[in-house]
Amino acid sequence: MRWGMRSLGTACVVLVGVHAACESASGPDEWWPEVAELEIVPAASLLLLEGDTLQLSAIARDSAGNIIADPAVVWMSEDTVVATVSPTGLVIGRGAGRARVVAAVGGLVATAVVEGRVYLRDFAGSGFAGCGLSAGGNLYCWLLSPLIARSLPPEPLASLSSPWCGISAAHEGYCWYVERRGETEAGTVARAHAFAPIPGGLAVRALMQPTTHRCLLDLDGAAHCWGNSPYSNQYGQLGIGQVDSVAHPLPEPVAGGLTFSSIVAGSRFTCALTDDGRAYCWGLGSRIFDVGTPEGAEVYPEPVRVAPEWRFSELAAASDHSCGLTGAGEVVCWGWRFPGPTPVAGFTFREITADAGHPTCGLTIDGIRACWGWDAVPTVPPNTSHVRFVELGSGCGRVESGDVVCWQTEASLPEQLLFQEP
Repeated sequence: MRWGMRSLGTACVVLVGVHAACESASGPDEWWPEVAELEIVPAASLLLLEGDTLQLSAIARDSAGNIIADPAVVWMSEDTVVATVSPTGLVIGRGAGRARVVAAVGGLVATAVVEGRVYLRDFAGSGFAGCGLSAGGNLYCWLLSPLIARSLPPEPLASLSSPWCGISAAHEGYCWYVERRGETEAGTVARAHAFAPIPGGLAVRALMQPTTHRCLLDLDGAAHCWGNSPYSNQYGQLGIGQVDSVAHPLPEPVAGGLTFSSIVAGSRFTCALTDDGRAYCWGLGSRIFDVGTPEGAEVYPEPVRVAPEWRFSELAAASDHSCGLTGAGEVVCWGWRFPGPTPVAGFTFREITADAGHPTCGLTIDGIRACWGWDAVPTVPPNTSHVRFVELGSGCGRVESGDVVCWQTEASLPEQLLFQEP
C-alpha cells in the first residue's frame, strides 16, 4: 500500500468551475493512504429541476480496494449556468442543459453528469417565437424552432406581459428583441437581447403587448400610453383625449381618471378592464363597435364603455376585435364585423386568448382549445384536438404533465419545447 502526507486543518475556497485555492492552517501533518480509485455516488446521470438540490459523495479507495475515510475532495462544476456545487458536494440546479460535476482528490478525478431541467411558470408566444419564465426567474426564449435557450435580462423578471416584455420584482418594465444566435442539428437557437427599460420611470403593474403603440398600468391601476411613431395616436388609441399625428415618446395618462386591473390592445385601439369587471375601449371606432354603425365610424380618444350588459374577469384583443370572459365562463366579442357585443355559444370557457397572428380561442373547462371567427361559432382546430390543456396561449399551451407545447400555424402539430444547452 502506498502512503502520502496531508496537512491537518487545511482550508479550501472553491471557485466553482475555475479552480480551488487552499490555505494551510497550523497543525501537525499526518500520513494517509494514496488514492488509487475515485467514484461519485450516485454515479448515474442526475436530473435536477431548477432550484432542486442533491448531495453527492466521493468514494476514494486505496490500491487494495479499501475505502479511505475523509478524503480531501475538491468539487467543481464545468457549467455553473446549469448547476453549481458546494465544497461539500451539494449540487444545486440552476438552469437547463447538461453539466459535468467533477470531484478531484490528488491527481484523480471522477465525474457525474447533471441534466438540468426547467419548469416554465409563465410563457407567451407561439411556435414562431416566444419567451418563458422559469420558477427561478430565468428567461428562456425561442425562434422558429422548439429549442429554447437562457437569456440574461438586466434583473430577474417576475412576470411576462407578452413575448417581448416583462416586469421585474421591483415593478420595472422591460421590452426586448428575440433573434437567432446559432443553429444546431435540432434547429435554431435564439436569445433575447437589447433589453430596454420602459421610458418615464413609472412603477409598472401591467404591460400590454406592443403594437403601433404601448400602454401600461401603474401601481394604482392608472393607464399610461405612448408611441414613437407619428401614427401611434392617429385614431386616438393612446386615449389621451386628442387625436394627432405626432410621436408621443413618453407614457402619458389616459383621460377619464379610471383605474384598471388589466389592459390589452390591437391595431389602432386599446381596451382595459376595471376592478369590478367593466370593459372600456378607446381608439378607432370600427375596432370597438360594428363597422356598419354610426358609432363604428367615429374615433374615441378617451375610454368609452363597451358591452355594458356584462362584467368580465379577463380581456383579450386581436388586431381588429376584442373579447371578454365572464365569471360564469361565457365569452362575448365586439369590434370589426361583430354586430355589437356577441356571445360565443357552445362551450363554457375558463381562459381566452387572441393576437394578430392566430385565431381568437378559448380554453374550455374540459381542457379543449376551441376557436372562432366573426360568426362567433367555436370549433375545435384539428391540429390541437388531441391535446388537453391546463393553460393556453395564442400559439402555445401547457399540458397536464406541466410541459409547454407550441405550434407555428393552424396546420402544424404542437411540439414540446426543448431546452438547448446555454
